[in-house]
Amino acid sequence: MNSCCSRPTPMGSGRWPTRCPSHAKTWRDYLIKQEEDKNRGQLVMRALDFDDNPDAWIQEIASNVRALLTGQGSVSVRSSLGEVLGRTLGLARETHLRSALKLLEGEGLIHPCSKGKLDAKVVRRL
Repeated sequence: MNSCCSRPTPMGSGRWPTRCPSHAKTWRDYLIKQEEDKNRGQLVMRALDFDDNPDAWIQEIASNVRALLTGQGSVSVRSSLGEVLGRTLGLARETHLRSALKLLEGEGLIHPCSKGKLDAKVVRRL
């Protein structure tokens, strides 16, 4: 069991406990260091620090939803998850998606989102 979360951590599998959000940055830094060591110190491009900027993730998700709603009146989060998350896939969590949708609500672009689970959510354009 990982000390910072209640989910079991796979022991001996060589996998970092990425289910715990607090380890995500440490895990990415570890992978980058491994790659740099393998390439004899050659620096790895980090996508302009996008990986470590949750505010940019929220903006990215909001922009993706805006673009999806341009061509259609609604977007299913479940069936369009890859398009909704875009470059934030594997980085952003439900909290970032929720923040992006609240941003779009504030802009008057979408109907208010319910408090329920977002995986079954259909985002509707106003």
